[in-house]
Amino acid sequence: MALNQAQSDLNSAPPRLGIALMVVLGTSLFWWVQPLGAEGLVAEHGGGAEVWTACLCFFQLTLLTGYLYAHALGRWASPSTALGLHGVCALLATLTFQLPSPPSAAAVEGELTWRILIQLAIDLGPAAVVLAGTSPLLQLAHHRTTGHAPWRLYALANLAALVLLLIHPFGLEPHLSSGAQGGLWRLLLGTYGVASLIVASRRALRGKRALPQPAASTALRRPTWLWACLGAAASALLMATTEGLSRDMASSPVLWVAPLAVFLASIIFTFDRPQCYRRGPTLTLMGAAIVSLAAASAFAETTPFALHAGAYLAVLACGATLCHGELYRSRPHPAELTRYHLSMAFGGALGGVAVAIGAPLLFTRLVEVPVSIALVCVAVSFALARESAGKQLMRRGLVGLTLVALACAGLELMALSSTETHDQRVVLRSRNAYGTLTLIERQHPGERRLLLVDGNTTHGEAIIDGPGAGMPTLYYAEETGVGQLFKAMQGQADSLRVAVIGMGVGTLAAYGRPQDTLTFYELNPAVVDIAHTHFRFLGDSASKTSVQVGDGRALLSATSPEDPFDLLVVDGFSSDAIPTHLLTQEAMALYRSRTTPGGRIALHVT
Repeated sequence: MALNQAQSDLNSAPPRLGIALMVVLGTSLFWWVQPLGAEGLVAEHGGGAEVWTACLCFFQLTLLTGYLYAHALGRWASPSTALGLHGVCALLATLTFQLPSPPSAAAVEGELTWRILIQLAIDLGPAAVVLAGTSPLLQLAHHRTTGHAPWRLYALANLAALVLLLIHPFGLEPHLSSGAQGGLWRLLLGTYGVASLIVASRRALRGKRALPQPAASTALRRPTWLWACLGAAASALLMATTEGLSRDMASSPVLWVAPLAVFLASIIFTFDRPQCYRRGPTLTLMGAAIVSLAAASAFAETTPFALHAGAYLAVLACGATLCHGELYRSRPHPAELTRYHLSMAFGGALGGVAVAIGAPLLFTRLVEVPVSIALVCVAVSFALARESAGKQLMRRGLVGLTLVALACAGLELMALSSTETHDQRVVLRSRNAYGTLTLIERQHPGERRLLLVDGNTTHGEAIIDGPGAGMPTLYYAEETGVGQLFKAMQGQADSLRVAVIGMGVGTLAAYGRPQDTLTFYELNPAVVDIAHTHFRFLGDSASKTSVQVGDGRALLSATSPEDPFDLLVVDGFSSDAIPTHLLTQEAMALYRSRTTPGGRIALHVT
């Protein structure tokens, strides 16, 4: 009898451990699938910042859908029924999950961001949505069965995500292939579904009912709009920081994970140790971080990589901490946590769509970082204005913000005055998902030059009026490494077959002879249009030239090894960053397989 009583007590006890383990497993799987799914798209879509920005946008939209799903289950079903249905959905999702596959030739048309969103939705959508609902659904079950506030459980979920993100690039990626990781992920998703069914069968959950709907007057008093604003500002700053790091410094999956880790750490800090969050010191630190980032950006060529990256991450850490700290301070009663998370997810999705889709349509320059910083300041001001003490801090913060703006303006003026000035005018500005392009005409003594600038980096220059008109310039001039290589190889062979990954303005076409063939692979279609309409290197080339639009590595792999090139030039920069997938061991093996035994491979690195 005593044994039966003990088993009965165990079965009726709140299933805290089971819920905690499910939170850890489900959240880890959700964040693991992000880099796992994105890496399958890197080599197919150019490997630049735009790939990860689109992936982040997808997962923000997935969070919104998953939180809506959790909100519906939590409102209209008992905890036992909700977790049982959740487990069934997880098991069904294992049947639909697949890692993103290379797109077919017919599927490469259209705007890049939309192509990535659609592909991820088809391959990962159902599984990601189910896992996205893990945290709010289980927090609600925890509150209903224990009566305790679940906010530390939310911190635990983000801690699990942070640990997984740090393990992935250093522990999983070097030792497991994508296929092996995908198989393991599917197995763990099935385990998660079974665990959900087991937890749902506990008697402590079966006795609970669905939460009653709150009164309309109570719903109106909740700061739903504030939660959405803070979530949108934090999300926009995360995506803008990631984009800034990737475009102007290095396009690397490690740098994609770093901002996400900082973002998650801010959630853990504010929800697990809320007593440590202080508005005034955090605002002061953010002002200092903004000035540091402005200085690093103004003098980017002389700023060490670590300091520049650190300034970006410091701004994100302070801004995200402010948003998440105010989200915690304005948290509702635990009974309303699914609505709370849903409002945050709505804001997060709004911020993600604004950066990934809206910014390229609205702006011709990369202004997402300063705009997102301004959004954080506005959202936090809304939160402060709800309290009398906050209003006093707002007045002091306005003075501080003015001083920060003046300091940033002074740094920008110093940077401008330290550079050589020429008479110049902007001929064209354009922007798409691949970045910003600026066409500049400069008047030098005795000549005029036309420059193409991608982000903050010159990607080609032509002398259009002067004694050197039509001659290769900059890093393609005759005295450079690639210039000497062309002359040496042309002196040894009657004809050359040349492939160039990264066209720029087509400068290398100036080296072509009538018997030579040059094939350019260019990712950005806007670059191709500018090279044809504003520059003459391609049109005036004596050689047979052709241009193929798409990722250079993918296009090169589609060529036949039986018809190799004599020279392969790899110059695939995105702004000032080299996409990592062009420098891997697999990429080098591909380059060797597509060149003749006596051929040469030339890589432009800075």
